[in-house]
Order: sequence, then C-alpha cells, then structure tokens
Amino acid sequence: MNHLDSNRQTRAFLSWLFEPTNPHLRDLIVGADADTALQRLAGEALAATQFRDEVRDIPRHLLRDTFTEELGQAHRAGIRVVVPQDDEWPTGVADLAAGPPPTDGDRMPGLLCLWVRGDKPVADTLLRSVTVTGARAATAYGSYVAAQIGHDLTGAGWTVVTTGGFGVDSAAIRGTLAGGGTPVVVLPGGLDCLHPAGNSTLFDRVAQSGLLVSGWPPGALPNRTRPAANADLIARLTHGTVVVEATPTSRALRPLHRAIDLGRPAMLVPGPVTSSLSAGCHDALRRRPQARLVTSAADIVAELDTAQRPGNDRADGGRQ
Repeated sequence: MNHLDSNRQTRAFLSWLFEPTNPHLRDLIVGADADTALQRLAGEALAATQFRDEVRDIPRHLLRDTFTEELGQAHRAGIRVVVPQDDEWPTGVADLAAGPPPTDGDRMPGLLCLWVRGDKPVADTLLRSVTVTGARAATAYGSYVAAQIGHDLTGAGWTVVTTGGFGVDSAAIRGTLAGGGTPVVVLPGGLDCLHPAGNSTLFDRVAQSGLLVSGWPPGALPNRTRPAANADLIARLTHGTVVVEATPTSRALRPLHRAIDLGRPAMLVPGPVTSSLSAGCHDALRRRPQARLVTSAADIVAELDTAQRPGNDRADGGRQ
C-alpha cells in the first residue's frame, strides 16, 4: 500500500504489532507523532509478550516485510485504514492514544486507527447511530423485535450498529437492510477473520450497503479478551445502546454498561418474566437507574433525542 502516507502507515504498523488495549502503545504515541513513536519503539528492547499473539513468533527482522505483505492483502480485500487525522474519523473515539491519560476506565487506550471495509465515510455514517445487540441464542420474540427495531430506526434516520453476532444482532442487521438502511458491524477481530463465519454472506451485504469496522488489524483472531474491548469501542462509536434479550451474565450487556459509564443512553427491551433470555434485561433495569425501558424504535428515538437536548447532562450523545 505505497499510497499510504507516513503517519497512516506507521499507525497501521503499530496497530498491527500491539493490542489496542496495550497501555505501552499509548505511552509510545502520547506527545509524539506516529513516526517518532516508531523510532522510540526501535530503540526499546521489548519483550515479545508485549506484541499481539499473532506476531510474537515472527523474527524481529521480518516484522516489517510481513506487515507490508499483509497490508497489501488487506488493500486487495477492500480494507482501508482510517486515522484520527482523517475527516471521517468518528469523534466518539477521539484520538484515545494521543489524548490525556484515561480517567474513566478506557479499555482501548492504544487505539491508533480503525480498519474499515465499505465505501461510506465513517463519521458521517455514525453521526446518528445506535447500538442494537443482544442474545446470540435469541428467541423468535427477540429476533422479531430486533428486526423491527432495525427496520424502524432506519426509517427514522438512524444508523444501526451491531457486533454482527448470531441472534439479535443478525436480526437487527436484516431489519436494517430490509428498510434500505446503512448497517454498521463492529467486529472484535481482523476484517479478514470474520466472526461468526456463518454470517460471512450477511457481512458481505453489510460491506456493500454500510460498513465493517474493527480496532484490530487483519490476521487478528477473535479471542476471549477482545470482545470486552470491542464493547468499549462500539459504545464509544454510537450515541446509545439498546439490548434486546440477554441473560444476567450475557456479554451482550457489556456495551450497555459501558454506555452508562460514558453517560450515553442505555436502553433495554423487556420480555416474558418466564424467559431466562430476558432476565438480564430485567435485572439491568432494576439495578441500573440510568437504564431505560423501551419497546419500539419510537421509544429509542425519544430517549436519544432527550439525551441530546441542550442542558441535558447527556447532551453530547455519541461525541466526546
């Protein structure tokens, strides 16, 4: 990818070397441009354990060549690199790596760039956006509600963002597509390692109509730790989060709790009191006073509009 400017290529290289959750990466970049950070890196005797799992065993002298080869493969697959200096960089994530030290539990202090597949400009697409997520093993009720919400939010002019998982997330995507919308999927791994693989056809449709986004470079496989950091990223990228079905221990609740931490609308759809897949929603509504009960896209839009009114303590919505 010779057309990449120096800052973009260096940020991509550092992103390829490190996890975006690695605080050492933030220490390298803070107060310096990307090229200076790379010079700092070259002068340090880093332990291999500080690199991403996928690159730890690559000999140091082959790192650059391997990166260049994989970056070229990404370019041919339609994957591009978006950096904070771009007009399309979403303001919800600001420039986490170059900003002040985290004070609110940032889980991605080393986010240097976003890896994107799809032609839509990221910032404009996320200007009015909301996360819709929930149980992977969704019931027929949950899938129906999620699809309806996705469809109706699209009609109301909102972008639906999901993690792309089975169940609720997939149903929300299909509802969005049926409404002629622009879905966005934020994935906890490289855009060449789509997860779940069973949704690859659906992801292709998303890339054609909307965007696939990741904080991880190509080659990064989804693992046990990346979904938690991804919950932070998706909560930051959007103006609010809606959960449709979740057990009390469901990972689908992570973006909702993160949205509350960030002061953004957190909404849950109730379900039958006899359903374990709605128990997590009911529990969050009882335990988190900031959470709101919603039953339709109209309820969701009302919550989002209220949060963005001047004078409201959540008025900055999905922006920092």
